[in-house]
Amino acid sequence: MNDAVTSVKLHDVVAVAAMLYGVAPSAMIEIGGFESYVYEYTKENQAYILKIINRERRTKLMLLAEVEYINYLAENGISVSRCIPTIDGQYVYKVAQFYFVSYEKAKGGKVSEEDWAPALFVQLGDIVGRMHRLAEVYTPSDPSYVRNQWHEEPRLHNFSKLLQGEPAIMKYGQEVLEQLHAFPVTPNNYGLIHYDCHRGNYFVADGQITLFDFDDMQYNWYVNDAAVILYYVIKGNHVGPSSEAIREFVTCFLEGYTRHRMFEREELERIPTFLKLRQFLLYIAISEKKAEGQLTERMQTRLDRIRGEIERDEDIIDINLLF
Repeated sequence: MNDAVTSVKLHDVVAVAAMLYGVAPSAMIEIGGFESYVYEYTKENQAYILKIINRERRTKLMLLAEVEYINYLAENGISVSRCIPTIDGQYVYKVAQFYFVSYEKAKGGKVSEEDWAPALFVQLGDIVGRMHRLAEVYTPSDPSYVRNQWHEEPRLHNFSKLLQGEPAIMKYGQEVLEQLHAFPVTPNNYGLIHYDCHRGNYFVADGQITLFDFDDMQYNWYVNDAAVILYYVIKGNHVGPSSEAIREFVTCFLEGYTRHRMFEREELERIPTFLKLRQFLLYIAISEKKAEGQLTERMQTRLDRIRGEIERDEDIIDINLLF
């Protein structure tokens, strides 16, 4: 974490959180987190997740927007980790420089190799398609409950200094952004998306997906949700370089998605650009960790891999696999 807080202070913050959610401080078990402190606790035989979020990362209104949207999806039948209030009824609670938000823990566990099969791909597409259909008709209860537009992503404004001395990466990012700004924005192709639906952000229980971690939720092109998922399919360990496996995933995902809405061909043709955007944002995120002195060996390996792919101008996907 990049928060300027000592372990003693964090201990005090966690103790306050425990009181607010009606459990003993010892019930709060730290389980990690990339950009927030994340804890798990149990109350009345139900497991919950607590996020402690620095107010420099998110405003209260942005968090309230997230809470309301997640619960809207849950109320409309989407299997997501519902947000829960403190014992005095507050969904977002501020203490010092932190906000608390708590969620029901998703049932099941991480996706296994046995789970990772066509039926799951179809189900994932079905869930994303239903979410986008609901997003098309969603209006926040309070107009101040806002999330960023895609171009308001802080990392897209702050990378110039961070990437000094890396002209190939800078050029790559600038070209991607130019392409994105030229894409049309309409009510049919643009709205609230999860924006991080990789398989680390959903659990599976008895073959059923429960989606969580809407921290990156923003207004973006709907097809970019699919592109983010596809990026991790291509770059993750569970598919590998096989074109047949990638085509199978795309076919099954779209089978589920098109039960609820359609992507036009020109939207699918933009996926390679969105894949490049995800790659560029990952490079920035890991470079930030490097600048903060928090780079792990695994992060360094990924940073080197992405740099090499960009410098060699490698395509992330053969566009013919999308049709």
